[in-house]
Amino acid sequence: MKAIAICMLLACRETTPATERSVVSCAPCEARIGGFERVRVRVLLRDADGRPISGQRLSFGAEDCGVTDGDGLAQATFGSDRAGSRLVQVRLADGTPIGAVAVAFFAGSFPRVELSSP
Repeated sequence: MKAIAICMLLACRETTPATERSVVSCAPCEARIGGFERVRVRVLLRDADGRPISGQRLSFGAEDCGVTDGDGLAQATFGSDRAGSRLVQVRLADGTPIGAVAVAFFAGSFPRVELSSP
């Protein structure tokens, strides 16, 4: 009887991600094209009580990112060879959307640095 009670207690503790409590963000959200710079998309996955969820497999756009860590965090970085905007949709392994963030890639040159000596 105790084993059944323990199993029932453990089943009640299963965590289901709550999209309204989870956060999808980017920093930086813009980068130069050509592979020298990248944008980073980050997710904090939480349950309905606001507790972080670990061990959840996520996808960022078409890419499978991996699994959330002990703090409920997962991240992916993106670069591009073409200028433009892209919406990165974050989903659970079963396809459930968690959120999305817009990122942008732009053409530009590196800052010019001039060296001089006194």
